[in-house]
Amino acid sequence: MDDERRDPWVPSAGARELMVSVFYPARRGDGSGDRAPYLAAKEAAPRIRAAANLDGTFFAPVPSTGTGRPVLMLGTDKKHHPRADDTTWLREWRRLDGWKRWFTVADSGHFTFTDLPVLGGQLGMTDPSAPLSGTRSGQITNGYVTAFFDRHLLGRHRPLLDGPSKDDPEVTFHSP
Repeated sequence: MDDERRDPWVPSAGARELMVSVFYPARRGDGSGDRAPYLAAKEAAPRIRAAANLDGTFFAPVPSTGTGRPVLMLGTDKKHHPRADDTTWLREWRRLDGWKRWFTVADSGHFTFTDLPVLGGQLGMTDPSAPLSGTRSGQITNGYVTAFFDRHLLGRHRPLLDGPSKDDPEVTFHSP
């Protein structure tokens, strides 16, 4: 099909390799029913090369055989630290057998990892249960998620993922 008739919503062959979406080659999940790492493990989804869970409970367990694919876990300190009430993160951490990182963010809330705090901050609105500013929420989320996908989809080493960063005192690195 020539370029003029190509569907603008379907990426070119070269762009497909760099997309971060439900379909190619990574999966980012947030909110209820996060299945990103599970999908990364399924043989039916071989094109998913990396998965990130942004503050979602693992409703679908990672297979006991692991995933063999890289997984980023980024969540609230209140709900997703290793001794939190949501025990699915620790359970799944133990099952993940590929490259993995677990970070939690102090003063964050469930929506910290979305655009909502950034947009709310621009309107002068804040969530009293999550005092981390919208600007800082966006910086942390974009920084860690971008570093993760840069590393695993583009092969670019990002030191941010190697351990605690003095530039991000709100972020705790877990390795239980």
